Amino acid sequence: MSELTAAQLRAKKAFEEKDLNKDGLVTVDEFKEAFSYLSPERLKQLLEVVNRNDDNEISLDEFLGRF
Repeated sequence: MSELTAAQLRAKKAFEEKDLNKDGLVTVDEFKEAFSYLSPERLKQLLEVVNRNDDNEISLDEFLGRF
């Protein structure tokens, strides 16, 4: 991964806080829980962006691709 922007560094920190078992992945269920304040429609839209391969796990690279 190349040098991260300030926004990506903040996103990486947020991702790492949600990756409780530190395996480099956040499950879709964990993601939904972390962003439960979003409307169901907005959450669905966000998941379509960050879980591009639809494997029910979000990698750091997938997540950072949003920023």
